Amino acid sequence: MQDAHIIIMAGGEGKRLRPFTLGCPKPLVRFGAAGRIIDFTLLNCLASQARNVTVLSQHLGEMVKIYLEQDWEHLFRRTGARLSVLDGRQSPAGVFKGTAHAVLQALLASEPRPRRVVVLSGDHIYNMDYRNLLQAHRFGRKAMTVAAVECPPDQARELGVLSTAGGGRVTAFSEKPAALSGRRASAPVLASMGIYVLETEKVFPVLRRASDQGLYDFGRDILPALVERGELHAYPFRDPDGRPEYWRDLGAISAYHRAHLDLVDALSQGDGGHLFRWCDGGSFIRRGGELRQGRQWRIISDSVVGAGTRIGAARVHRSVLGPRVSVEDGALVENSVVMDGTVVPRGARLVNAVAGQEGVFFMEKETDGKPDCFAA
Repeated sequence: MQDAHIIIMAGGEGKRLRPFTLGCPKPLVRFGAAGRIIDFTLLNCLASQARNVTVLSQHLGEMVKIYLEQDWEHLFRRTGARLSVLDGRQSPAGVFKGTAHAVLQALLASEPRPRRVVVLSGDHIYNMDYRNLLQAHRFGRKAMTVAAVECPPDQARELGVLSTAGGGRVTAFSEKPAALSGRRASAPVLASMGIYVLETEKVFPVLRRASDQGLYDFGRDILPALVERGELHAYPFRDPDGRPEYWRDLGAISAYHRAHLDLVDALSQGDGGHLFRWCDGGSFIRRGGELRQGRQWRIISDSVVGAGTRIGAARVHRSVLGPRVSVEDGALVENSVVMDGTVVPRGARLVNAVAGQEGVFFMEKETDGKPDCFAA
């Protein structure tokens, strides 16, 4: 990937993941028992042999910088690649006002300015070789390419919806549409993944004009403008057999919960494979993790248990327990995520929930894998 500079967006406040992001940047929120959300994107960069990666930070940016310096810089250096951080406060404008504005500031701060840029998000769970994306972009011969995934209509409403013509040219784009007209209710929809490849010479002027007009967002402002010019190409994210690849945006607590259930389900089926192999730290207990404690039983099944976690005479099933969690006697933890250092009290019932020291959120119902949630 010598001809492309990668930019990772990691500066958002993570409002839909509050309260877990009040004291922690969204990209650094725990995933699994050992990883952080942003680790997926960084691993993809290493696997794709990226040479130059810049992470854009803003909300609690110093924490992002320290994490990258301590845990990731040496890994990139070992491959001869460069990993750097640009905080919104150090950008030419002194702040990032939106996704498109942040990329514009990164380009203004670059010397020399890169010919081609790959824009990624630091809060997505997926496995992608960006070299395939770049190849598709070169083949499409457009100013910009957007990676897209097929998903159910109810999930697509939280993303940007694409319509395409022959050759992958995008003919229409709607950001988070309230309704999907002209489509069958059950038919899969092609949705933007928020991953872009752009030709700097063609897109930089568009970004600059938009910024001058107070327009700062890729989905709302830049993509529709490029569709009008016929300069937007789509890259469907599929496996070699043509099936949609796994991808999840962890922008909300419900999606965060669902992705963890995907993790334990994949591991329990022996199919964690290429996507989850690194983030199941601690121990994965499939079945038979039964231990008699006095007159009671500790029963653990299909769960990821982090380092330093203690479980009393309790039952844990299809759940992820982060490091240093304590599950006391008589408690039940099922279909749940328990974050670092959290205590599940004696006799508590934690079912279909995300629990942390900041609070507990229960998933009220599930529809097509997308649960609603409410705070306890």
